[in-house]
Amino acid sequence: MVCRTLLDDSVSSVCYISLSTAEPVEGVRVEPTAEFAQLQLSFVDQTQWRYEVIRPLVLFADRTAAQRAQETHTHSDTVRTLRRRFHQQGMPGLLPADIEVVHRRRASPIPEAVRQEVDRLKALYDGFHYRELAHILLVKTGHPIDDKTVKTLWQQSPVACQGHLGLWDYHRHPDRYQARLQVVQLYYQGWEKVSISRFLHVSRPTVDAWIRRCAAEQCAGLEDKSRAPQTPIRRQCRGRRSGG
Repeated sequence: MVCRTLLDDSVSSVCYISLSTAEPVEGVRVEPTAEFAQLQLSFVDQTQWRYEVIRPLVLFADRTAAQRAQETHTHSDTVRTLRRRFHQQGMPGLLPADIEVVHRRRASPIPEAVRQEVDRLKALYDGFHYRELAHILLVKTGHPIDDKTVKTLWQQSPVACQGHLGLWDYHRHPDRYQARLQVVQLYYQGWEKVSISRFLHVSRPTVDAWIRRCAAEQCAGLEDKSRAPQTPIRRQCRGRRSGG
């Protein structure tokens, strides 16, 4: 079974993990010296044992690896190996093979602009899903953020949904062009079509139509188009026949 422990980048020490069964280390004799045997009573895992084996060597340098091997009844090659691994990796180098070290990444600070945008969006509409919000925040602020962080920010925000806040329902907008432009603007800000439809109270086919026309004709595609025929129809009048 593989055990996992997290090491913070800012902490040089390692959290010890108790193991139910300790594997024997090569070169360790059954009966260590009395002093070392007394210390082992307080050990809870192999990592503590390994550090105590090399502790005088790394802290005081007052004896050789061979001397420390005799004091702990440990093979001298084992002492040298542990000392070398400690110098190369620190405490993680003393962990047993069945422990995996995972370094915890420091969370990057959330810009204030992102928090403000979350508050603004939450005040507008509460039907977003978190991946959609992450896309909107990226488009709006340029700050990449994952949906789990968005969920945390959304739940922490004290703002309550207040509705449109100055925006108009599609069918109540006094300017038809601006109503259509509003649909397109929300789409290019990262809103999904279903959210636009529900927020502006307009059908999905209408949302699709104005986005498609704007993409094809730019802003001119949002203007009203005359329904009058392009070429007038010529009426042909037949003259009455005169009597013979």
